Amino acid sequence: MFLDEVFKANSAILNALLTVMNERQFDNGGQRLTIPLISLFGASNELPQGEDLAALWDRFALRCLVEYVSDSGFARLLRLAVATAPPTTITQADLSALQAVVPTIPVPNTVLDALAQLRKDLAGKGITASDRRWLWMLDLMRGHALIEGRGVVEEDDLIILRDSLWQTPEQRQDIGRLAAPLNGKAVDLGDQASSIHDEAMRCQKAGLSDEEQMQAAVQANTKLKKVRNELAALLEQATAQGRNPARIQKVQSQVLTMHEAIAGLIL
Repeated sequence: MFLDEVFKANSAILNALLTVMNERQFDNGGQRLTIPLISLFGASNELPQGEDLAALWDRFALRCLVEYVSDSGFARLLRLAVATAPPTTITQADLSALQAVVPTIPVPNTVLDALAQLRKDLAGKGITASDRRWLWMLDLMRGHALIEGRGVVEEDDLIILRDSLWQTPEQRQDIGRLAAPLNGKAVDLGDQASSIHDEAMRCQKAGLSDEEQMQAAVQANTKLKKVRNELAALLEQATAQGRNPARIQKVQSQVLTMHEAIAGLIL
């Protein structure tokens, strides 16, 4: 189910939505109907304001910010819009099988201890979540581990909480750093590299002189080289600590692609 501008709903609709989300039921007059709801997605151009929306906001397990498409991604967006190939789908049977597997994925005590410590650390920064959400985080981390191809939750899976526990967008970086310091830093560096790349590309299309375009490219090249060095240091640290390096390596690959694109402007 998809609901657009979900936070503009009136009180009657909000109460009905809470029943749908919590109990998978809907009151139709004097009859209560069971709804075969699998997932509910909501979209909004603004964050919820006021206590009357707090309960609904709390029910969304994942909270994802969607920015405008970058210059580097705009061409891909256009290609997707005109693509004729059918989208990737999953059968109901496969989905049910995955849902059955998630609760069976073990969560080691070390991860539980890290989760408890994270709760304390976030509270120290004024970031709190309901007990219900903290229990949801167990299945969220299990699902993350499953998607990553693992049969057990690791501390690195706490990085998914970056997209779940925030109340304001500014809190996402703090949560990421506290939840999974190395992975959180890698994600931040990836975001930084994307901004550097997009700004350099924008300069190539802004009607600047050839000299100014070259200067922008050279500066971006230097900055991206620094980002790659920091990622290499993170990877070395993760390896030394016996942590899963997959996310850092993924960010490294993305930054390498950006760096090569900028270097191509200079050569």
